[in-house]
Amino acid sequence: MKLASTPSGGISRNWRLGWGVAGLVIIVGAAAWWINERRHDPARASKPFRVGYQQAPPYQYLAADGSPAGPAIEIFTEAARRRHIPIEWVHAPEGPEPNLISGRVDLWPLIGDLPERRKFLYISDPWINLSFWMISLESSGISTPKDTAGRSVWHVNVSIFGRLARANFPGARLTPQPSNLSVLEAVCSGKADAGVISGSKADVADLRGVQACQNAQLKFYFLPKGNIFFGIGATHKRPGADRAADAIRAEIGEMAYDGTLSGIYYRSFMDPSNESLIVFYLTEARQRNFYMGVGICLLAVVLALLGWQTLRVRTARRIADAANIALEEQVAVRTAELTEANKHLRQEMVERKRAEETLRRAQKMEAVGRLAGGIAHDFNNLLTIITGCNHLLREEIGNDPALLEKVDAISKAGDRASSLIRQLLAFGRRQVTLPKVLSLNDVLSDMSEMLHRLLREDIALTISTDSALGLVQADPAQIEQVLMNLVINSRDAMPNGGKLFLETANVTLEEEFGKHKPGPYVRLTVSDTGTGMDAETQAHVFEPFFTTKGQGKGTGLGLATVYGIAEQAGGHIILESAVGQGTTFHLFLPRVAGAASTEMRTTDPSPARGWETILVVEDQEGVRTLVCEVLRKSGYTVLLARDGREALELSEKSRGRIDLIVTDVVMPQMGGHELAKLLASSRPETKVLYMSGYVDKEIRPKEMSGLAFIHKPFTPDALAQKVREVLDAAALI
Repeated sequence: MKLASTPSGGISRNWRLGWGVAGLVIIVGAAAWWINERRHDPARASKPFRVGYQQAPPYQYLAADGSPAGPAIEIFTEAARRRHIPIEWVHAPEGPEPNLISGRVDLWPLIGDLPERRKFLYISDPWINLSFWMISLESSGISTPKDTAGRSVWHVNVSIFGRLARANFPGARLTPQPSNLSVLEAVCSGKADAGVISGSKADVADLRGVQACQNAQLKFYFLPKGNIFFGIGATHKRPGADRAADAIRAEIGEMAYDGTLSGIYYRSFMDPSNESLIVFYLTEARQRNFYMGVGICLLAVVLALLGWQTLRVRTARRIADAANIALEEQVAVRTAELTEANKHLRQEMVERKRAEETLRRAQKMEAVGRLAGGIAHDFNNLLTIITGCNHLLREEIGNDPALLEKVDAISKAGDRASSLIRQLLAFGRRQVTLPKVLSLNDVLSDMSEMLHRLLREDIALTISTDSALGLVQADPAQIEQVLMNLVINSRDAMPNGGKLFLETANVTLEEEFGKHKPGPYVRLTVSDTGTGMDAETQAHVFEPFFTTKGQGKGTGLGLATVYGIAEQAGGHIILESAVGQGTTFHLFLPRVAGAASTEMRTTDPSPARGWETILVVEDQEGVRTLVCEVLRKSGYTVLLARDGREALELSEKSRGRIDLIVTDVVMPQMGGHELAKLLASSRPETKVLYMSGYVDKEIRPKEMSGLAFIHKPFTPDALAQKVREVLDAAALI
């Protein structure tokens, strides 16, 4: 008798087949994973990974011998050595983004983990968390970032600091500096109103003992937008760079456990308790747990698929069709996003390059301007002595023709030197000005006849003005000087004749230009059809003593003067030119409200003599001697002091009346403005006449409208007349 067969044998065979297939899948998957890991193992790289770094002390910097140094360098090097990953260091001062995006370097030890960067770079898990602070003096009146609007804020010249500064101080004038140390010294010494520094103990250790801050009372403000995580950056250009970044990051976590990190901190900052860096631990054990969990999940999925084989096949087909459609849509969307992002990045790179070039030129012009102002200041004192003594000599020699001829030659040379010095001061923005509210249309109208006389007959001049032109605040004499210099420059650029156009218009600038804010401006355009300039000439055209004219045909100060006057008036000038296509200068001056100032006609001056008592305060001996001699000859009683402190002592000892103080503005120990403020309480009736050859921080341009000035160099007659004018005038507040 035959027994009926049961399905148990078939079920058993199906289960054995399922387990066999599952085991085979696991083995094949593990082998494929092992082969892939071996093939992409960064330790087996055929050439070293290029690691970029920049000047970012105290974490990373270029040592004196040219090698990379700093704790971040040492930590990264040790972690790579432990993982047998070959590396070579590359000094890349431009920073992480441009170098990693272009593939010039493969890795970067410290890069801020910002969402916009992850679109173009790979960034490992963070291993450093830094906070940032605003510092200011107690006396500055700055307590929060909002108080820095319109004021100077310094920060370290690193991209992260720049981003933080722009995010926290949108209305401030931002200035990059080489290090935290220079930022702190600037705030303590008053050069900067506020500064941005890293809040880590590592940076604090690097800033200990700053001499300039020994007696400074500082305030600290934690920046709410200043907490940034830093990981290891990797380029997409080098295959395996991301794996190398993760491997080195994992090894740094191991170094935190075994005490290697604390040893590096001790050597770097000489402080074993320093915990400036917060390390996020990522160990090999966590990686193994991750891969084990993935393996278990894979096994469960395989078993489930084997148990529901028929249903899986049908469902998989439907899912595959839907997934293909979704994938195609995602690829299209992602491609469009990448295309747009690439376009935006290229535009940002172009704008950044243009901004950096503008900043470099502005810094260069500022440095040359300070040098020119310093030279002009000292030279004006010498010219005052030369001019004054020459006038006194003329009075003493009588009518001797031979001697008068020599005196006249000295006068002409002095006048020529004074003119050059005024141009240097204008370029350096240290020229004493008398700004007024005026219309450029009125200036053009008054100068029209003279401008025609400056031009040759083969040059046609066209003047076009905006009837609704706004007003500006500037020194009328300086604006006339700008017009004459630009017109003469255009005339010399058209040796064979041509056309010259002068135009005024109201404009509104939408974007910030250097340190000049957007807003309403008045534009003066001077355009010619001359020879034009190449790019090299345009790069130097505003520098003093730079000229393309022949020997003896120009001083090279014309356009430099224009540049300085524009900056001193709160505006700026833009040049457009091309070889053979002419040149156009656009002068932008801020628009102001109010009515245009009118010139007041003065009556004939009263005799420049008197009997009053005058205190002369001047640190230059030659100028002091000249002023005293002129005033004594004019009948005044003269007291003299070499500086502000000596003048205060003399005032306290003197019981008599002092009718006038004639003082230099800039002097050692105590300037003229400070002296006048201190004497105002004890001698409120005493008037003040300032002598100055240039503008310094001692007196700001806005304060000059209420003060009496005589500009160096001056003649004895001019001094005597100005003294009499101040004594006869109503008291100035």
